[in-house]
Amino acid sequence: PWGGMSTDGIVILYGEMDDIQSTTLTHEVGHWLGLCHTWDCGGGSCGDDNVLDTPPQHTSNGFTTDPGADPTTPNPSKFPWHVGLPSGGSPNYGCLADSLNPAGEMFMNYMDYTNDDYCTMFTKGQVDVFDETLEGDSTEYGFRIHIWSDDNIAATGTADGYLAPTCTKKVFFDENLSHYSLCLGSPNVLKGNKPIFSSITKWEWDFGDGTTNGSGNNTPQHIYSSVGSYDVSLTVEYGETTEARAANLSDLDLINATSYDTVKSTLIVQGTQAELNAMGATNISIHSNGYLGAYWGFGPTSTYYRGEIEETTYIAYYTNSCTSTITKSNFITVLPTAAANNSSSYAYSFENDSELGTDWVANTIEEDENIWDFSTITNKTWERIDGVASDGSASVMIEARDGLSLGESVIVSAAYDLSGFTNPVIKFSYSGAGVHSYPVNELNVFYSNDCGWSWKSLGSLTPQEVVDAGLYKSSFKPKSSDWNDTIMFDRVGPNALQDDNIRFKFEYVTNGSSNNFYLDNIQIGEESALFQNTNENNARMAVYPNPTKGEATIVIEHLADRDVEVKLVNILGAEVMHLFEGNVISNYQRIDADLSNLENGIYFISVYADGKSIVTDKLILYK
Repeated sequence: PWGGMSTDGIVILYGEMDDIQSTTLTHEVGHWLGLCHTWDCGGGSCGDDNVLDTPPQHTSNGFTTDPGADPTTPNPSKFPWHVGLPSGGSPNYGCLADSLNPAGEMFMNYMDYTNDDYCTMFTKGQVDVFDETLEGDSTEYGFRIHIWSDDNIAATGTADGYLAPTCTKKVFFDENLSHYSLCLGSPNVLKGNKPIFSSITKWEWDFGDGTTNGSGNNTPQHIYSSVGSYDVSLTVEYGETTEARAANLSDLDLINATSYDTVKSTLIVQGTQAELNAMGATNISIHSNGYLGAYWGFGPTSTYYRGEIEETTYIAYYTNSCTSTITKSNFITVLPTAAANNSSSYAYSFENDSELGTDWVANTIEEDENIWDFSTITNKTWERIDGVASDGSASVMIEARDGLSLGESVIVSAAYDLSGFTNPVIKFSYSGAGVHSYPVNELNVFYSNDCGWSWKSLGSLTPQEVVDAGLYKSSFKPKSSDWNDTIMFDRVGPNALQDDNIRFKFEYVTNGSSNNFYLDNIQIGEESALFQNTNENNARMAVYPNPTKGEATIVIEHLADRDVEVKLVNILGAEVMHLFEGNVISNYQRIDADLSNLENGIYFISVYADGKSIVTDKLILYK
């Protein structure tokens, strides 16, 4: 209750309301109005709840893990509870001497964890805490004074005669399996939110190609006959009945009402005789006479009475006719069954604005207006940014520093004909940072050969790799040394990227807080060509994937006609595996390594040429 607006309230499982005897909600409202548990306010055994007329108790009288607690649970037949020492004489139970607390622990208090059947009361002191929380005192406003203010009563629709806004339900739909792109001839299935509406007179889909469906189907299937992007609309017309309630009939708008009812109910009230007389209660009788005061010092007001009062409520009904329409632009994209792009290679450094939005398209996130969300964190997607790059002067980024909603942010490529390639791969540069030492976000890379209908995993960057640049409090922008390169291809069986209709998808998965993440210099082409270094003649090595789950590819360049050794060593420098030894006959040498029998950890790959150490790179094994 003392947190921010997004968490200030009571969350309760619906199952707790199934039992009419349940006191769980009463207990939680007690917390919301300022009460601690009866046994402590965060201290420990025999703690203080800061209410004078609740006696101290050892711990919870319900479920407990305290090894010193009484293994039995209280009930009225055991009153007074925890009076007298337990067998063995150890004073683990009573917190006060019996002479000071002859009634023992107040197990029937709502703020204990006692069985629901036996929880029946708040004390006068606890009620005083409620009053102070709601009203304040002579020096301070109450923490929840806003709850009963005129402005809040009006704003929350709890004033007598309040007429709720009409036609507030909004129609919404999505692709049933998130198939927003598909090949020509493939069906797509939409799904609306029809179950939230009643008295529907019209439920009509418009698929954007001149075809409509007014059958009322909530999950229609449609096949487009032409390639293109289509706007999709859904319209609902429905009727609703709203109510307004008041204690006085004059507070209701009866002119526009369809009808109204008069509801009388009898309420049972409890208090002192003077309090019940002031309410105009009838059938007053003594309910509890004095024994509580005798034990816990409540004074003469501990004689309580019960009575009945009659309450009259007037309910007016209003009938409304409503219409709601939603249109999603370019919602479904129908693509050719074979790609038109058939170059020998592709490169994207995002120097032009057009690259993000044409060959690479970022997802846009639309939310159902009917879902409550108090979070101040907004959904974000990939965006182009100038002045940060591994190649050129621009890149694309996920701005995660200021927070992201949990979920996925996606960027999808155009389609490529890679059927003529020998070993097609995708290469890209990345850089990212974290805000704490427990990274949880990751980057997944997928490919599709069916126009995005289904996606298969190509590889991923682990949470540790996503924040490889380290921890930054401020918004992270990588230096040139913070960028990493990696190459991914289909490693299971024949390279499935050898297809005439390949798309790629980068998916940034937000599982918690992080800093910014960047992508740049995306290249698609032959594996051997993407490792050619035209800018320098010195030897270099590339390792991918890195981190690896057990299999790694090592590529060394510019060591032709040299006797080469490649060793894997641990962090102590001890060799754990001999990866390669022999004469390299070209400037490109690929080595496939199976590391699945090694333990997780950090290793180093060292390359020697003619007995001399040439280059070393770090490898992380993370199975």
